[in-house]
Amino acid sequence: MVDKDNISGIHILANMYGIDSEKLKYLNTIEKALKETVEKAKLSMVGSCFHQFEPIGVTGVVLLAESHISIHTWPENNTAVIDVYTCGHMSHAKKAYDVLYDYFQPSDVDLKEITR
Repeated sequence: MVDKDNISGIHILANMYGIDSEKLKYLNTIEKALKETVEKAKLSMVGSCFHQFEPIGVTGVVLLAESHISIHTWPENNTAVIDVYTCGHMSHAKKAYDVLYDYFQPSDVDLKEITR
C-alpha cells in the first residue's frame, strides 16, 4: 500500500501571455533561460532536451534530480506554457517560477499550484 502522506512535491503550472515574441522564438534563448533558472533556483540538472519548430517556437524539458521544468512556446501568440515540478523543498519550485516570470515578463498569467 502506498503511504500518500510521504509523497511531497509541488507542481506549478503557468500559462504566460503577452510575452515579447523575441524571447520565445529560438531554442538557444529558451535553453539558456531554463538552465539559468536551474542554477538560480539551486536545483540539480541531470539532462535536457529541446526542439526548435520551424520557423519559430520551442519545446523543451530540463530533467532535474528533483523532477523537471518544461516549456512550450507559441511566439506567434506571445504565449508560453511552463511546468515546474519538484519534490522536496517547495521553495525551489517557487524560486524557479519567479526566475522564469522575471525573464519572460508576461502581461498575464494563469497559475495553478498542485501539491503532490
